Amino acid sequence: LIYAAAALGIFSNFMLSLAKPNQYYQIFLTQALGMGTSMGLSWSISMAVTAAHFKRHRAWAMGLVSTGGGLSGTVIPIMMNRLFYSIGFGSAMRAHAGMNAALWISAALLMSMPRELQKKQASSRVKIHEVLVPFLRDGPYMMVTVGYAFRQVGFPKLTLLFGFIQLFSITKGFSSSFSFYTIAILNGSSILGRLFPNYFADRFGVILTVIPFTFAMSITMLSFLAAHTPVSFALVCATYGFSFGAFFGLLPTVLASLARSPSEVG
Repeated sequence: LIYAAAALGIFSNFMLSLAKPNQYYQIFLTQALGMGTSMGLSWSISMAVTAAHFKRHRAWAMGLVSTGGGLSGTVIPIMMNRLFYSIGFGSAMRAHAGMNAALWISAALLMSMPRELQKKQASSRVKIHEVLVPFLRDGPYMMVTVGYAFRQVGFPKLTLLFGFIQLFSITKGFSSSFSFYTIAILNGSSILGRLFPNYFADRFGVILTVIPFTFAMSITMLSFLAAHTPVSFALVCATYGFSFGAFFGLLPTVLASLARSPSEVG
């Protein structure tokens, strides 16, 4: 699966560089469908592999892996903004795709499941209903899954804020130069949020750690309405980014903590 995800992601990334102006369907096919499917597969597989390798410090390890998303979200917007103005959209996207290809291939080659789990999976073949039925009967797992689905559908702005924070900053009257770096502030602070709370989750429990950060993320989002200066807006961005990073980094760990065996993770 990781090889298929990498191949689809690399192909979609390069095809995006060929998208023509005013051709929405081209961007939808490459970025939304192609990249979305690839990133979803890559994320779930990487989290499953990490959870399978680490038992004692699982939350810390999974949080460390998830920091890559915050790091790329900090560096790539700045890099692409400069490349768009210097070499154009097509060449900039091909440079971006080449960098992603190198990272994807490296990750695919370095990733592997523990040997004992590989032997167990190879020796036993189960039908799909034998896998799904126990999950559907698992009350805590279903509550977490339904809750997260409700958050995604009912409160999409908690995630979409990363895509529209710059526009929101401009509509509040802040300069375009300041607004450009708000996305870097969000993602940069999310690196710390993905890292440190996961460390304490191994000590105090994943559920007890993720709950306060979930409330903090929601409350901080309302604080954007009261931010009327660049300094206050940047502080709210940093606080929200940290809370979101903690929530996003702990969520896979919550699901992994509910697994009854390593084979259920992923």
